[in-house]
Amino acid sequence: MNKFLIWAVAAVSLAGCTSGQDYRPPATPAPLAAERGKFVRAGDAALAALPAAPWWETLNDPALDALISEGLATAPSLEGAAARVRQARATLGEARTASLPSAGASATAIGARLPDGGPIEAGTIYSVGADASWEIDLWGARRRGTEQAAAQAEAAAAQLADAQVSLSAEIARTYVALRANETSRTLLEQRAEIDRSLVRLADQRHRSGTLPLQTVEANRSTLERTGAQLTQSSAEYEVLLDQLALLAGSEPGALDSRLAAASIPLPPVRVAVGDPASLLRRRPDIRIAERQLAAATAQIGVDVARQFPSVSFMGLIGLGGTSPTDMLDPGNMTALALPRISWTFLDFGRNKARIRGSEAARDAAEADYRQEVLAALQDAESSLTRFGSRRAELAQAASAAQHIERISILQSQRARAGTIGRGEALEAQRRVLDAELARVQATSALTVSYIDLCKALGLGWQT
Repeated sequence: MNKFLIWAVAAVSLAGCTSGQDYRPPATPAPLAAERGKFVRAGDAALAALPAAPWWETLNDPALDALISEGLATAPSLEGAAARVRQARATLGEARTASLPSAGASATAIGARLPDGGPIEAGTIYSVGADASWEIDLWGARRRGTEQAAAQAEAAAAQLADAQVSLSAEIARTYVALRANETSRTLLEQRAEIDRSLVRLADQRHRSGTLPLQTVEANRSTLERTGAQLTQSSAEYEVLLDQLALLAGSEPGALDSRLAAASIPLPPVRVAVGDPASLLRRRPDIRIAERQLAAATAQIGVDVARQFPSVSFMGLIGLGGTSPTDMLDPGNMTALALPRISWTFLDFGRNKARIRGSEAARDAAEADYRQEVLAALQDAESSLTRFGSRRAELAQAASAAQHIERISILQSQRARAGTIGRGEALEAQRRVLDAELARVQATSALTVSYIDLCKALGLGWQT
């Protein structure tokens, strides 16, 4: 027993060693962004303050808020990601207990027939007892394995956050497309009515001999095109409804009676975007890459430890004999302690090759991390540029619509005065509807660019 204690003390004293290098988070691979402390493309409408976490609430649309809340709570895509988080955390719990001793109990009855002259020629041996085993984490392989499992669990949590960011943005984009479709369809119906009036007017003038047949056919063709656009818009509306229901975790048709017609939501006048440093801390995809780098670094330590000897202990204590009653006699107690050293010192370079492979995997993970950071910064800067340009485009579309509307009013006045025909006034009204359709598209594009900006800023995930 004293020898057993000596072995145990020696092993524990050596178990403080940990193979491989300790992980250190990589330096920010975008020093210019850190030095500037602000985004290059952030215009006057962007604030340096931290953005709102539930960014969709800034659109002031209760229906959209409800849809995103439902999606984040019940969408199967998020349930799958959440299950993978639980799986990774269970693996981490298993890794944390891997370096602890294990114990068990057993009862056996062994029938034996041995050659003549042996201590037992024929009979049965009965035993009952308890056993324990422990592999000493001599070189820190189990500790590195726990570090790796912890990093993988945190990466899984970041993947769930990334899925939340993507889902909230996709729900908002689909919702905006639905509202734009509703508004455009109303305008198309008005334009179709004007086209029908133009066809009737042209047909009347053709029959009176004041207008060629080509003009009549051209007006009919325009009416058919508008009708085709209306048919396409109606079908697209149903597709968007079903897509929105799927994203929110519901079956097709579940939203048909819930979503009353409404206008396109608009982003706030000024948008809080924060700074590049907060972006790098917030975006889940960067967190995923950083945690994968940590896991790859820990794997090197696991592989390095495999080239050194391993020490394990097994202990056994029990009662037994050739009769079942011997298992109840304390005088038949047996105890056994088995220290064991195992070392594969000749593997023809297999483990060194494995270490080189894990080091290469670590280098690849570090390169992936740097690429993720640069891509995130580029995504944010591009989104800011598009958001600023969409604001200008909407302002121009609104101004153009106002000019065309004033022209239409003047044409209507001239038609009532009899200086121009009714057809010219109808054509002016049709151009007003075309300008309104362009303004709807510009409004939708602006809100979608705001949604893309919020996604680029890494917003939309919850702990």
